[in-house]
Amino acid sequence: MVERFKSVLANKVGEVRLSTRLTDSPVCLVIPDGGMAPHIERLMMARQMGMPPQKRILELNPGHPLIQNLERRDRDEPGHVSAWIELLYDQALIAEGSPLDNPAAFAQRLTTLLTSASAAPA
Repeated sequence: MVERFKSVLANKVGEVRLSTRLTDSPVCLVIPDGGMAPHIERLMMARQMGMPPQKRILELNPGHPLIQNLERRDRDEPGHVSAWIELLYDQALIAEGSPLDNPAAFAQRLTTLLTSASAAPA
């Protein structure tokens, strides 16, 4: 699953790794060593200090049911899993207080996935 996340999010994160500290969340973003806190990075970018955005580390909780479900689903429906991975990345951005790159795409992806999940047999 780590490799799958890396391939989908290659342009957005610097690394994907398994977490040993997450318990309730499926994913979180972590500042790389020597990196800047997200709020300071946004402040510097707002002041147009010419600094490129840093790529954070995405940590996966291998024990979370959502990650386990995605791993099983990736064998059956790999195309659908990419959308879930993008959604989880956006969720991690929201959780850290960062803006989404494309809120309209997030909303569309969320609607599509919720529609699909709600139609699945229980």
